[in-house]
Amino acid sequence: LQAFEKFLALEYAAENIGALQLIQKFSLSSSNERRAVIKKLFHDYLDISAPFMINTREEIVTPIRTLVAAPETTDIPENALATLQIEV
Repeated sequence: LQAFEKFLALEYAAENIGALQLIQKFSLSSSNERRAVIKKLFHDYLDISAPFMINTREEIVTPIRTLVAAPETTDIPENALATLQIEV
């Protein structure tokens, strides 16, 4: 993973590393923790005003935006970031 991180940093894609790390954290999180992780991922990497915005298609971002905006009682499915993980 360190070699891959160095490669991405050299390619000016350090934000992809951060996004991938959060995606990995999401996949290892309990159902209670997933909401916080997906919110951080959205606000840091996917939102239009994200400080580390990654380049991804809107059709991938829209369902994540919907989950982030959903009531706190809404369950976040384990596979909510599967398509994004492939894209990044």
